[in-house]
Amino acid sequence: MHLNPHSIWFFFVSLRRLMAIKHLHIIIILCAVLCVKCSDNGAASLHGYLNGEINQITLFKESVHYKYGLHFEEILKVDEYSEFSFDLQIDEPDVYFLRLFNHDYPIYVEPGKKTTVIINTNTFPIGTTANGPGNDYNIAYQEYLARMMKLEQHARSERRSFLKKESNDYLTLQKLRVQLAKECLAGTAFDFYLYRNIGDLLFAKLEEIRLRKNETGFDPESARQEVLEIALNKDFFSYKSLKSQRAGIRDFADRWASTFGIQTELEEEHDRQLMDYDWKRLGFESITEKKFSLLRYTNSDEARDFAEMYLIAETLGEGEFETASKHYYDFISRTTDKEYVTFLSKLYADVKRIQPEQKAPNFLLADEDGAFRSLSDFAGKYVLLDFWATWCAPCLNEFSYMEEVYASFKNYDFEIISISVDEEKNSWLNMIDQYDHQWVQLYAGQGFTHPDFSIYRPGGIPFYVLIDRNGYILRLNDIRPSFNFDEVFSSILYAEKEYALRN
Repeated sequence: MHLNPHSIWFFFVSLRRLMAIKHLHIIIILCAVLCVKCSDNGAASLHGYLNGEINQITLFKESVHYKYGLHFEEILKVDEYSEFSFDLQIDEPDVYFLRLFNHDYPIYVEPGKKTTVIINTNTFPIGTTANGPGNDYNIAYQEYLARMMKLEQHARSERRSFLKKESNDYLTLQKLRVQLAKECLAGTAFDFYLYRNIGDLLFAKLEEIRLRKNETGFDPESARQEVLEIALNKDFFSYKSLKSQRAGIRDFADRWASTFGIQTELEEEHDRQLMDYDWKRLGFESITEKKFSLLRYTNSDEARDFAEMYLIAETLGEGEFETASKHYYDFISRTTDKEYVTFLSKLYADVKRIQPEQKAPNFLLADEDGAFRSLSDFAGKYVLLDFWATWCAPCLNEFSYMEEVYASFKNYDFEIISISVDEEKNSWLNMIDQYDHQWVQLYAGQGFTHPDFSIYRPGGIPFYVLIDRNGYILRLNDIRPSFNFDEVFSSILYAEKEYALRN
């Protein structure tokens, strides 16, 4: 049997372990571990080895929705012998992912069979082996990875020229990615990468329309039809294809809607340049109509239900609740997919709990001095919650406008509470020292997963919540200091004054 360098390394790691526990008489079983064998309990048995000072690796599989679903995630501890293991209770062959260094590596598993993964952390993901039922798939994926990395290096520089509308080969490289995925992975358990690359090509072509739509002589409608024809020819709207995308139909739908000039029309109407957040909020109904119009192109009830579920989830999570509710109730009255109904019903209930007129969730977070503050500490005041992070350029761009807002309204029982979701606390401390804002600064950390932030089902940051004197939500992320806060809050104060005069 031919042993590659990783197998030899695995042999000596295992030998070291056996010597440490003084069971030299069972060294003879080492070669058997390199081969495929059935697990004792019928589960898909995953065993792994990696070098370096790594003490854990994540086993991961997405659920019904990439962002709002409850995913399978297991933290696998790496022992002193650089080994990890886990038994997966599955009924049919499946693909799970090992997450390391922000890379998700696919692992094919089958019930009752063992897969042994060997990872070289110095070159990961390149050089990873997976001895077991998916060995051939892994070899194909390794070839795909090695060739794709060369394309990616070139594509990054070409994309910069593409976005500047300079001469570039970006779309050509996107087509080469599709061809590469087809050569290496078509017909394998990892063929979802082929559909994903087709999606990326279509996204890029829609992005080109958005960039060129105001050019003299360019016809956005003809260009859209060309993209649509490619999508239909490549079965993009099939269930298998949509499920293979990173975010279902969302990215295609977002880019499709952005090609209709909605942003330009709104900027002309408001006589100013609008940030993505602002024009998407103002044009929400038009954007939603364009997105949902794509459902007609799905090629089966299964594909339509999956696509519609994704669009409704995104609309509930990031759009106007009233509009989203109409789509939600219409869908659950028609679909027969119980998983989608369960998922969307929970999401709907969660989103409804944080809508205007609902009590704002309390929190207990530390400020820069380590003192804990809660929302209830500010009872009797209007509060603007500002969720942000030091790496978020739009968040930082809002700061000068927030200074003006605070100066204008601080004497009207108004407070700003900025809550950082930075994962690195020192980054937050350095940034608030640099800006020295006069309002309250609190640290949540944990990125978007912190409960005090994730409860609002945010689509991104900056994220704003305006709360009234009694702790009830007034406005949920439809205000921005740089755009409409002055107008909105002034009208609230005026209405409050009028009410006081009448009573």
